[in-house]
Amino acid sequence: MDTRGGILAALAALSMLAAAPALAVCPSGLKPMRTAEFVFGRNIGEKPGVSDDDWQAFLDREVATRFPNGFTVFDARGQWRNIEGETVREPSKILLIALTGDAHEDERLAGLARAYKLQFHQQSVLLMEEGACVTF
Repeated sequence: MDTRGGILAALAALSMLAAAPALAVCPSGLKPMRTAEFVFGRNIGEKPGVSDDDWQAFLDREVATRFPNGFTVFDARGQWRNIEGETVREPSKILLIALTGDAHEDERLAGLARAYKLQFHQQSVLLMEEGACVTF
């Protein structure tokens, strides 16, 4: 294999490692799990629109039913660029879920984002997944 081929093979291997959401080795007492983190904007259009009561109802109806083992919610302030290229600043909610590895979790994550976008007229919902070392 020439040098260029070796470099390409090494880059391919590194990109596969970077894409892997689970950790291979965790410190004693912790186990590898995936985590999902959502960022939900609370504006509807350019105005605040998702009230605390609306958010709680969404948690009860959509989140708790899909992820009954639990989750954590944080208040946040976000900024992003919409499809018109305008900067949008808005109050947000961050939802953190430790995933169990269930075969249908990816469907439930996608369904959660779809439900929020539909119910609250959102252009997008941010979802990030990572590998983590976890204990309960």
